[in-house]
Amino acid sequence: MEESGSVATLVQMTMPLGIIAGGLWAEFFNIRILFVINIVLSAIILIALLRTTFHQTVK
Repeated sequence: MEESGSVATLVQMTMPLGIIAGGLWAEFFNIRILFVINIVLSAIILIALLRTTFHQTVK
């Protein structure tokens, strides 16, 4: 269980970098384009996970 604490710490430490990157992308790209890209990438990830046994292990 030590790994979950390490992962949580890593996520919390990298969150400000994600916020900065998101802000920079919003400066250079139209927000609507970013939302469309996010929807497409999320759908691809969802479909990929549903084609594996991942959804069965999460239940």
